[in-house]
Amino acid sequence: MAEAPKWFLNELRVFDPDLRVRWSRRTETFHLERRVTRSLHPGTIRNDQWHDDYIRAQDGYVLVGIIRPGLFSRTIFDKLRAADLWSNGGWARVCRKIEEFEEAEEERKWDKFGEALREESAELYETMKIRDGRSVFNAGWGV
Repeated sequence: MAEAPKWFLNELRVFDPDLRVRWSRRTETFHLERRVTRSLHPGTIRNDQWHDDYIRAQDGYVLVGIIRPGLFSRTIFDKLRAADLWSNGGWARVCRKIEEFEEAEEERKWDKFGEALREESAELYETMKIRDGRSVFNAGWGV
């Protein structure tokens, strides 16, 4: 059975004592898991006692991420920090950020639509001027 590096386990314990690394015999990868106060009863997920979902439910953990052997690094802690809702202001802040992003995206799309509409209108206006004889079409010099 493979083991996670000691330095990683020590830093993980300091980072969050509710996190653990468990070797999965089924997928042959490390599972980063977090203890939860309430979990599903093991029988509600799978009946296979070797299945990772069953083991997690029995132990009272949820899956946070999967780490392949040999890919332990400190960037994992940066990713955990970035994904932690509470250190980023909680659900309210995350919700506000998502709404701000969606509003900005919608405004950008309307601006792009308006710009395309202006370009098409200007082109149509020029075509109508030529058709009505208010302007002369000039293909350019040297044609």
